[in-house]
Amino acid sequence: MVSRVSERTILVGLALFVILTLSILTVKSNSSALVKDRQDTMENQIDQVTKYRSSLSASEKEISELSNDKLFTQDSQTFSSPEVKPENDHHHDTSTQKTPKSLMNGFDGIFVDENGIPYVDYDALSSQYAGIGKQRNPVTTIHYAMAFYNDYKNTGNEISKMFFINNVNWLVDNTIQMNGFSTFEYMFDWPVYNMHKPWRSAMANAGALTPLVLAHEMTGNVVYLNTAKQLLNSLFVEIKDGGLTYKDSKNSWWYEYGVANNNDWQVNRVLNGMLFALLDIYSYYMYTHDPDAKLLFDNGVNSVKENLYKYDAGDGKSYYDIHQRPAPSKYHEYHIETLDMLYKITGEKIFKEYSEKWSQNNKMPTIINVREPDTCESPPWYIYICHF
Repeated sequence: MVSRVSERTILVGLALFVILTLSILTVKSNSSALVKDRQDTMENQIDQVTKYRSSLSASEKEISELSNDKLFTQDSQTFSSPEVKPENDHHHDTSTQKTPKSLMNGFDGIFVDENGIPYVDYDALSSQYAGIGKQRNPVTTIHYAMAFYNDYKNTGNEISKMFFINNVNWLVDNTIQMNGFSTFEYMFDWPVYNMHKPWRSAMANAGALTPLVLAHEMTGNVVYLNTAKQLLNSLFVEIKDGGLTYKDSKNSWWYEYGVANNNDWQVNRVLNGMLFALLDIYSYYMYTHDPDAKLLFDNGVNSVKENLYKYDAGDGKSYYDIHQRPAPSKYHEYHIETLDMLYKITGEKIFKEYSEKWSQNNKMPTIINVREPDTCESPPWYIYICHF
């Protein structure tokens, strides 16, 4: 069975998931004397997130012109982890359960296989990319893992739980072992930034941290934490040494969206890729309390603070990358929301300043509602999306 799905819906869901996760994690990490104040802050954040405005109406022209957020890997590696079978007990009768339609239709070119793992028919996505064909995409897989996780937590649907684990297992099986770290590799040329295969992405490596720690929390399987740690380690390695990081100074590191080995690939420094990477690193830190993650987060925050002015397009608009390509509406919205969350985490006023500045002319409709955490029955360290 092959069904169409909406990556834009899933990406919005993932953005909300990260924002809400970090809210509750921040509360959990503070001392008992600060818990009440943090809980009050969290409630205010939830009210704000309820008003989160999505860009599902982004035009096909925007998607075609700026589709380099879709990172595709060659579908040649063996999926060796066993697919998880749904639990069929008196609490969860799977005989009538189906994968939610909202997760299984909508966006041309993106499909899921019988195990719930997405792939992209790149030729169907746009004639501009004819010849790339059907590819797996770790970032898309991350989005779908989170969508299935959220649905399982909301409904108890064991099929969604099975698909969540299947997607996380795919992430584990498709990491490439390097010297002291792991990464995802993309085995095709990407013309947007003149990147020749194989190329890699900090957004993918950091983005996988969240579903991996959730899979560990769900199963207790240490393989998921070990994989997350190896991916995290890739962010310590400079680009010139095969890693993903510009170490602009001792305490200012930028985690690059796309990196290739050819000498003439184009530096990109995509803003939303950096911001999402920071939020996923922080989520991992709050789950593991790994000081390495805290160092990566702090150094990344310093870099964003130093470089944020370069992405200000004026008139309440933002740029997508360092080449000052105007950010399409959905990416502009991600800039606003992720900067607001970074302000709540760090207290750095520059994040609030730019979030508010870029919100001035933002008139996108609210299409997502978020329930209060007690009705979601979330674990103590994590708030998940109840509806998206």
